[in-house]
Parts: sequence; structure tokens; C-alpha cells
Amino acid sequence: MNESSMKKRNLVSGIILLAFSIGTFFESRKLEIGTLSSAQTGFFPFILSILLAILSVILLGQAMKGKNEGTIPAWVSKGGWKGLSLTLGVLFFFAVFFEPMGYLISTFLLIFIIVKAIGNRKWWVAILFAFMSTLGSYLIFGILLKTPLPPGLTG
Repeated sequence: MNESSMKKRNLVSGIILLAFSIGTFFESRKLEIGTLSSAQTGFFPFILSILLAILSVILLGQAMKGKNEGTIPAWVSKGGWKGLSLTLGVLFFFAVFFEPMGYLISTFLLIFIIVKAIGNRKWWVAILFAFMSTLGSYLIFGILLKTPLPPGLTG
């Protein structure tokens, strides 16, 4: 990707993100904001909209000055779209099948597919990582924090 194309993308991204941050700012003002010690429902959207606006202005400034620091992210490269598309597809199916399949099975499959397909790891590494991650998150959320998780097929 040449520098002119990257500059144009940064300009467009900066404008879109700035517009989004302004919209979020005004919408968050319709909610109770509260204070730092007593945050209300609008507090985090309000703060995050300001932070996004600042970062958007920085991106716009860099794009206008022609600064193109850093490298192009891997997912933008020629074959990177495949991994990004696969991740989004797996996350979509995870959301759809989370309730019917249950927490344990759907989380295991999500992590396994992402580690195996995108991380390009060996089968045993993907299985072990998916198992340990699923077990660890279940122990934290299901057991320690007593978060109700869908049992699905394991119920």
C-alpha cells in the first residue's frame, strides 16, 4: 500500500471516527453522567467519546501532515482478510449458537477454531489451549463469580 493511499485511508477513518465520537458525546449527554466517584449510565460513553475525539483529531493531524508512522497491520495485507473474515464468521456463529450449545461447547469451539485456523498452531496446541481457556473462564465466571451460563447440550 503506497503512502498516498494510506494517507487517504487515515483521513477518511479520522473523519468517520470523529463524527461517531461527536454523535456519541451528544447522545451520552442525554443520560445521567454522575461523577468520577459516583458514575451513572452516561459516564463511560461520555468519557470514551472524548477520548475517541482526541485520538481522531491526532489521526487527522498525522494524515494531513503526511506522517505515516508504523507498519501496515497484518490483517490489511494480501492474505490477512481471510483471517479477519474467518474470525468474524466464527464470532457470528458463536453468538448464534451460544445459548443452544451452551457455554462450554461453544467457547471451546470458538477458541479452538481461532487458535487453529488463525494462529496456525498444531492440533494438540489448539485443543489444549481451548480446553484450558474454557476451563479457566468457566471456573472464574461460572464457579467463583456464580455467573449464570447457558448449559445448552451439557445441561
